[in-house]
Amino acid sequence: MTNRLTSLNLMIIKERVELHNAKEMFAWNHPPGGLLIHPSFSYHRAAFPFFALHEGAPPSEKFTAVILARTPIISISAPIMRLMSNVAESNYAAKVVIIWQVGKPLPLKERWPDLKVPLAVIESDPKVQ
Repeated sequence: MTNRLTSLNLMIIKERVELHNAKEMFAWNHPPGGLLIHPSFSYHRAAFPFFALHEGAPPSEKFTAVILARTPIISISAPIMRLMSNVAESNYAAKVVIIWQVGKPLPLKERWPDLKVPLAVIESDPKVQ
């Protein structure tokens, strides 16, 4: 808990020093809060689904599944592969995004399941939590 509070305080201080990178006050004062809004995605609150209703946008009928991978994929029957396939079968799925935090290279494209929705894989540093 102390680490989270320290991280939050450091983030707030950083945003007060680097005003050009600061999140809107609205983001900090409405759920889920400023910590869950990553500036590499967007600086505009309308781009985030949890703020869409505040912006007057109708709720989307489809969703994007974001799956965090932290263990290597050994086979097509690995739990993450089954999860991807099951999620993609939903009539409401628009896209599957895998955040790859494994520390090993991505599996070859042929090893990923064929999905009926687009698949995006984002490689991330495994040291980042």
